[in-house]
Amino acid sequence: MSNHVSGIPGSPEESYKMMYSYLYMLKQVNPGTKTCVKLDDASKFKYLFIALGACIEGFAFMRKVIAVDATSLKNRYGGVLVFAEAQDPNGQSYPLAFAVLDSENLTSWTWFFEMLKSVIPDSSELVFMSERNQSLIFAIGSVFPEAHHGHCLWHLKEKVKWHAGNVNKVIVGHRFMELGRYYTVDDFNSAYDSFEKRYPAVYKYVQEHTEKDKWARVFFPRDRYNFDTINSVESMKSVF
Repeated sequence: MSNHVSGIPGSPEESYKMMYSYLYMLKQVNPGTKTCVKLDDASKFKYLFIALGACIEGFAFMRKVIAVDATSLKNRYGGVLVFAEAQDPNGQSYPLAFAVLDSENLTSWTWFFEMLKSVIPDSSELVFMSERNQSLIFAIGSVFPEAHHGHCLWHLKEKVKWHAGNVNKVIVGHRFMELGRYYTVDDFNSAYDSFEKRYPAVYKYVQEHTEKDKWARVFFPRDRYNFDTINSVESMKSVF
């Protein structure tokens, strides 16, 4: 059965053989497109980066917040598919770039962000949103030292709520998401004090294992608009 199924779109080996032709045609039909293929020491495929010219050009008119995430590739060769997307003035997802990497590690993430930097310059106005993957965090800080980095509120909520003990974890998660979205320090402090009294174990985890200026809107140093989660990137994963 697998032989019949694989024959419909062609084998992975055949697809890899056509990769350079595909990248060439991308540049022909979409001027300004940036592509890069990196091979390992044995001259075998390791990384791929693609940013369409139209997307690069249009970023000048987008909100300067970039969400980054990755998902595992379900094929015989493995690896991860990486997405980078921004947001247009209407709050809709705007694809910037994607890449295929061997795994989520410091070397691969650094390579990805170096490629991204070749089309999106570093700037103090730039904001990245992501999970709290340590290699990703380090790579962003190294390649984009002027940019700011926030943590996805939804992913953080999923970790926080499991420290809730015997109380309703869904409600705890909802209350934590509310904390991240206040606009004034007074409103945040009032809600945070109530959060401590109602959920002391969760409060202790948040205090000891998170940085408020990475997830709370009111303390974030730049304008991240309503881009406090990377769920729109999550929805793109289902396609792959």
